[in-house]
Amino acid sequence: MSLLGLLVFLIVPTVLLLIVLFLSFILSPEIDKTGASHESYECGNIPFSDARLLYPVRFYFVVLLFLLFEVEAALLIPWSIVVRKLSLNGVLTGLFFLFFLLVPFLFAWKEGVLRWLEPKEM
Repeated sequence: MSLLGLLVFLIVPTVLLLIVLFLSFILSPEIDKTGASHESYECGNIPFSDARLLYPVRFYFVVLLFLLFEVEAALLIPWSIVVRKLSLNGVLTGLFFLFFLLVPFLFAWKEGVLRWLEPKEM
């Protein structure tokens, strides 16, 4: 019986995917042959430089740290409310989670990701 359920969960999404792909292929408008849709802006002006700017990697690190600590806040606020009602297992799990998030923070601090301005040399 469980094998039948597994087959249903594999076959039904695959069939739906193929139907949607087929319908999008049939119903989609013709592709632009001029290549203007591949330009950065389709306003008719010829671009004079590349629109893709390179950002320093530091910005990506800050975004990743922000996401990491947002998840931490979202999970630790409810945990801190019920921490007195938890068993030892629940408290240890929360402390392990804190330790698990402390490691990337210390790594970022050691690598200088959080330091935006370099100190001026005297």
